[in-house]
Formats: sequence, structure tokens, C-alpha cells
Amino acid sequence: MSIFSPLPSGPLGRLGLYLGSHQAGAAVAMVTAERARQVEPGSELGRALATFLDELEEDREVVRDAQHRLGVAPGRAGRLLVSGTDAARRALRTMVTARRTPLTRVAELELLVVGVTGKLRLWEVLGDLADDEGALTDIDWEALQARALGQREVLVAHHRQACREAFAVPGCRSGSQTS
Repeated sequence: MSIFSPLPSGPLGRLGLYLGSHQAGAAVAMVTAERARQVEPGSELGRALATFLDELEEDREVVRDAQHRLGVAPGRAGRLLVSGTDAARRALRTMVTARRTPLTRVAELELLVVGVTGKLRLWEVLGDLADDEGALTDIDWEALQARALGQREVLVAHHRQACREAFAVPGCRSGSQTS
């Protein structure tokens, strides 16, 4: 038997893989944000990351709850994705602890901005599904979207500051107004 299995077929199988991939991405975000928070104790960024980590754990629970309500799981392909994500997470941890530079903060914040943007799209997709799926109607998808937008705004502001410090330029404006 091959370790590779076909990708899930059918909408629920694909949804399980999709939600599993977001859980894997959230795991990487947790490690990244926690590491960055540890090296920024007491700073404005450290406090923002502490709040972000609390909210991220709540968001992960919402995804777990949605998986349970819908009766979907990532399946074998999702477990392989999580295994690969674990390896990437270990490599990232090694990379950022080996030698921190001003670019490390820029890269960490950029990764978190990308992740939150993906999470925003996840909330939009699940909100759309909730219109047709009774199991998801009592979750406030709009509030989750608003929180993701707020998280992204905070992270982008800190990213801009990290760019100013790392590159000695007035600011990094790209992506600050996109959704």
C-alpha cells in the first residue's frame, strides 16, 4: 500500500482537507507568533502577539468545531499535510532561533499577515456554506471576519515598523489596503 492516497473526492472530503490545511497553517502561525512574542517581551509587538495567540487558539477551536459539526476530517492526505507542516514548523523554529536579525521580524510578521489573510478567506467560505448548511448557522462568521481584519491591520502596522527598522526606509506600504 502506498503512503500516498488519492485526494478526497466529493465536497465533504475536499472540505475536510481544506479545513485540515487551515489547521496546519494555524499550527505554523502559532509557533511563529509564540517565538516572536518571546523575543519581544513587554513591547507593544509582544503584547499584540499575545492577544493574537489567544485569538488564534479560539479560531482553531472554531475550525475544530466546524469539522465536528460537518462530520469532516482531513483524512490521510490531511494527516500527511500536517506531518509536513510539523517538519516545516521544526525547520522554521531552528531557522529563527539560530540567528535573529531585523529581517527575521519582517519575515515572521509577513508570514502572519499572509496567514491571517487566508483565515479571512476561510471565514468567508464557511460563512457562505452556513447559508446552505444548518450545522454552521449559529456561528457568527461576520464577527470572525471582522476580527481577522483587525488582526491583519495590527500585524501590517507592526510589519511596516519592522520594515522601517530593518531597511531604514519610510515604510512598506504594499498590501496595506488589500483584502
